Amino acid sequence: MPDYDLFLSYSHADKELADALVSGLEQEGLRVWIDTFEIEFGDSITEQINAGLAQSRYGLVLISPAYLQSQWAKTELFAFFKKQMTFGNKQLIPIWHKISLQDMLTYLPMQADFKALLIEDVSAVPQAVQEITGVVTRASRKRNRKRGRDTPFPTDTADDKTSSLLEQGKLLVEQGQIAEAISFIRQHLELKAPTKTILSSLSARFHQMERSQQQGVLSNENSQLEYNKIVKALLEILSS
Repeated sequence: MPDYDLFLSYSHADKELADALVSGLEQEGLRVWIDTFEIEFGDSITEQINAGLAQSRYGLVLISPAYLQSQWAKTELFAFFKKQMTFGNKQLIPIWHKISLQDMLTYLPMQADFKALLIEDVSAVPQAVQEITGVVTRASRKRNRKRGRDTPFPTDTADDKTSSLLEQGKLLVEQGQIAEAISFIRQHLELKAPTKTILSSLSARFHQMERSQQQGVLSNENSQLEYNKIVKALLEILSS
């Protein structure tokens, strides 16, 4: 199973927009590979990017004028395009930023007919985040159904449905699938505004904890303490 929902391929000229996308997506409970967080001093850049490509379910490609001039960035795009052609399932989520169809036909003609999100500036990020999250969560539901993970509700009552959803959420937490649990709660449960705020905070804390672990700036003891706090808070949400 991939470690990341999305691999963000972008030009560093668009770093502000890329960071805004990552922040919004992580608040929705998605795990995003981005070089500024995953590559540290002393790492082999090529090896780390290859690992990120292999460990990510989707390539989120921020195509801009600068991206079209970057051979390195286009190599990442071609890697996901090859996966899509090989396995037949959707691998690419393109975003067009200040480019036209003619630009795509000139520089990336084979990807020009892919349906893409359009982002003019940072103000369009929240809407894009919702659309990207929808793509990922819908695909996740389809995979779960194919694996037999979706259990039909025995009755049509709202209470029984809610109870079943709460149990599924608790099971994800207890299995240590924290990012998946947060995404599940957002998708399936009706939350009041204060609880939504708490959930966004827990998502941000979890992703920060993961990054700190990877960077070696958080001890195992402190990491476990933070993890336990997040688990406790999620279970409280699912028990309220």
